[in-house]
Amino acid sequence: EFLCQPLATSETKGAFRFGLRLVAIDSTLEHAADTPENLAFFGTAYNSLAFPLVRCLYLCECGTHAIFDAVFSPFFEGDKRHALTLLRSVTADMLVMWDRGLYSLKMVKEVLDQGSHVLCRLSEPIQPEFKRRLRDGSFLALIFPTHNRHPIRQEAITVRVLEYTFHDPHRPGHGDIHRLLTTLLDPIAYPARDLICLYH
Repeated sequence: EFLCQPLATSETKGAFRFGLRLVAIDSTLEHAADTPENLAFFGTAYNSLAFPLVRCLYLCECGTHAIFDAVFSPFFEGDKRHALTLLRSVTADMLVMWDRGLYSLKMVKEVLDQGSHVLCRLSEPIQPEFKRRLRDGSFLALIFPTHNRHPIRQEAITVRVLEYTFHDPHRPGHGDIHRLLTTLLDPIAYPARDLICLYH
């Protein structure tokens, strides 16, 4: 908490874009020592005799790969449960990226509240409400919380959605429609193609 901080300077290649420090949330699984205590707390893969598995969730600076926050939890707990905790280390003027499995409205709101921005992938069930098409093909949309499956419209957040496909048949997901959500709304200042390439 005191020592692990972002390391990049303005000279660090790939560390900043659009004046924002690039950071990402991602996860991995690590083996722990094979002790009864670790096995009881962390668990392991189902039907497996392998070592205990620790679910590690990291907040990482993209330009340096420096990890400046981390959460460790039992294997059976999903990444989404602890992703919000990592946002305690997000500061203003960061662009926070994560994959579709971590998306939540609460995450987006928390990043905005801290003066930063979001660039994340959306899974198929998430369907922001279309608002207006922009000149670069992206569109503005609304996301809002729900209560008893009814949208709470007064708490809506305006976001921008970018839809695209890969034309290279050798790439995973070739021909599929991919969607990114961002809080960078201006298509001139933040061109869709630049954001797509940046995310990947």
